[in-house]
Amino acid sequence: MRIALISICETCDYAIYQPRALLPIADGTLAHYQIRLAIDAGAQKIIAFVQVVAGQVMRLQEYTEKAGADFVLVRGISEIASHVAAEDDVLVIADGLYAHADVVASVWNADIPNFGVFSAGQDTGQLAGFERIDINHHWAGLAKLKGRDLLALASLPGDWSMESAALRSAVQQQYRRIMIGDKLLSDGDIAVQSGAHTIALAQEKAVFSGQGARFSRVERNLLDPIAKLLAPLIWRREKSRLLLQTIQLAGTIVAPIAAYFLHAAAGFALLLIALFANFLAKRLFALFAARETADYLKYLRLFCALAILQIGLMGQSPGLQLYIMVYLSIQTIGLYALAVREKREAAGFLQSVLLDPYVLLLTGFTASVFNYLTFACLIAGLLILAQFFFGKIKTTQMR
Repeated sequence: MRIALISICETCDYAIYQPRALLPIADGTLAHYQIRLAIDAGAQKIIAFVQVVAGQVMRLQEYTEKAGADFVLVRGISEIASHVAAEDDVLVIADGLYAHADVVASVWNADIPNFGVFSAGQDTGQLAGFERIDINHHWAGLAKLKGRDLLALASLPGDWSMESAALRSAVQQQYRRIMIGDKLLSDGDIAVQSGAHTIALAQEKAVFSGQGARFSRVERNLLDPIAKLLAPLIWRREKSRLLLQTIQLAGTIVAPIAAYFLHAAAGFALLLIALFANFLAKRLFALFAARETADYLKYLRLFCALAILQIGLMGQSPGLQLYIMVYLSIQTIGLYALAVREKREAAGFLQSVLLDPYVLLLTGFTASVFNYLTFACLIAGLLILAQFFFGKIKTTQMR
């Protein structure tokens, strides 16, 4: 069994009532990030060393249990005996430590017990917060121990910290030392967070270094750089998350109204803004949300896109019969919805771009401005239908 040890005891340099581990990262805290790293590494139980059980600590327990792991609170190293077995693998991350997932994996995924170290010859300013082991090395705050070696230290006095006990165990048992490169330290891929002035870089790296697979090619390649640019400004505002949620909902609802009273292009533009707000909310404030969160607004956006398309066709092609316009609108949006439902993660570049909602909304906006909406509907419907059937034929041939 894999067990992870985290600590929520050390306070920030300039705020004695603010634990380092509870510094904010996106929609959670640094401790949330550490727990996620541990669970991703296979930990089935999280043991948290605390001095005070605050509301934020209870939210950590809720997050851990929702992720499928057990959460245990202890106040000292002597209390772990009933929670750790001799054959357990114990994953340790120091209090207030931010580390990139790849750095953590280099220590935790090793086959044998080990601990990460830095060369003592590095810049002492960058090594602030990292405990010195000997003349040559500083401990990097990461270790993989055997349960029996940690249990041997359970009799230590209660004032011993979790990090000190783990490091003592690793050194006494002569665990292998894994060198952490200088560049990782200088780039901020591993650092002890001492306050709000240092957590900003860690927050940006935690959010933007992963989860790319959740988003489309257009979002990853075009919108991610914009989100990264806006992130510091958005995170500094207390109500930013609520504002983004409001823009999503209001933009979607108002879009058909704007299309009717102003122009179809205005409706498509508002839907694009609402969709981008939805992306920002997921990218910046859903780091610790469930892996698959239902987006119920997408059905409303689909319905509103259908309404805007119908309004645009009525305005640009008054000679068409009403039932033809309705049929054309439903055909275009219906084929798109069907193709998206059938789309797989292994979709090719052309298919991914063709079925991207940003591309379709931008096409609708452009076609509305230049009065080519009817033609655009016909072409879009044919292209989506063609890729859908070609995909089916290809799948059948592979079987």
